[in-house]
Amino acid sequence: MRNQAIKILPGVSRKALAEQTVLPSLQVDCSEYRRLERGRPIYCERLYQPFCGSDGKTYNNKCSFCKAVL
Repeated sequence: MRNQAIKILPGVSRKALAEQTVLPSLQVDCSEYRRLERGRPIYCERLYQPFCGSDGKTYNNKCSFCKAVL
């Protein structure tokens, strides 16, 4: 296994570099987390599988994200 390095060129900010490496927005299917009855809460497992939302927040998992947007 060889080591790889990224060189930051003068005049190129890290923020600009990071903005170019962000993946395009994807539509997330939350249909499996929809409430069965109106007013019943959604319960999520405490499984930690980081899920990045388009709001810049990282949720514990997909269920936590869907709970926030539904």
